[in-house]
Amino acid sequence: MRPMYLSFLSVITVVVAFLPCASAQVNNAGQKPYLGWSSFSQQTIQGDFLTQANMITQSDALKASGLQEHGFVYINLDSGWQGSFDQNGRPIPNNTTLPDIKGMVDHIHANGQKAGIYWIPGIEQPAVDGNYPILGTPYHTQDIVVIPLAKGNAFAANPPNPYHDKIDFTKPGAQEYIDSIVELFSSWGFDFIKLDAVTPGSYSNDLSIDNRADVEAWSNAIAKTGRLIWLTVSWQLSQDYASVWQQWSNARRIDDDVECEGRCATLTNWPRIVLREYDDVGWEHEASTTLGWNDMDTLDVGDGTLDHRESSGQGLVDQRLDAVIHPVIDASIDLVAQTRVE
Repeated sequence: MRPMYLSFLSVITVVVAFLPCASAQVNNAGQKPYLGWSSFSQQTIQGDFLTQANMITQSDALKASGLQEHGFVYINLDSGWQGSFDQNGRPIPNNTTLPDIKGMVDHIHANGQKAGIYWIPGIEQPAVDGNYPILGTPYHTQDIVVIPLAKGNAFAANPPNPYHDKIDFTKPGAQEYIDSIVELFSSWGFDFIKLDAVTPGSYSNDLSIDNRADVEAWSNAIAKTGRLIWLTVSWQLSQDYASVWQQWSNARRIDDDVECEGRCATLTNWPRIVLREYDDVGWEHEASTTLGWNDMDTLDVGDGTLDHRESSGQGLVDQRLDAVIHPVIDASIDLVAQTRVE
């Protein structure tokens, strides 16, 4: 077996699928599940982790680890990167923690990798309050929201002040607003977008919020860039609308976050792992190269001896996955803390 570098804890995003014959799917970006690294799990145990310097360090570590030679090529920036909005109401980075986001992506690309970014459906209240002109249109951000204000995603508070406001995609300027955000992400060089807090799903399984139109709008916006940008929708998506997720995205998160996020002494625990094995069986036949992939979130791999107070967490390996299905893996902790395994 060739030498590889593995950390004591590897947090792995598993996009699960039975693999039929290859064919194009959505925008051709997802003909097979992806492998790579995501910042989120490390963020849950290290609150100040999300910086440009750390992302570059992880990119370099992935390249040096040997994992990249086995297909691990994505470096994905998760929640918390945004600082404010630009003159067109589009999210822009925190310029203290991410002073040069394009430079960061260029570094990732120079390492032979792909870069991912995180965002959510709807439009945040500061962008609405600013009534910014929507790029390339005569419309403004206040022209595209549902009135009275309504919840725009699963993170939203109850009206009259949801903060995450719902977009009315029947209104002129609404699609163009999403187009402008995706074009900005594309101009920075991103190859992957995770759209989080999507409903039906995300603990809101009815149509009271309903982000189906958002997912379609984001997918259409990606198509307009002419680039192969992967779109994952998240989290715990309702299977009742599987055909929507299959039509407009490359993958969908079909279960909850695997991380305890402060609700246990370790990064994750066995109950959070094993319960999803029962929940996810029904999605078995919903994935393919034409239908897109089932994302089961992170799979934790480690020796199980360290907790988050020691900058790591309990690792769990489910050998059954590889015996039954073909998982796609996304390592998601500090890749610098690693042990050489022969």
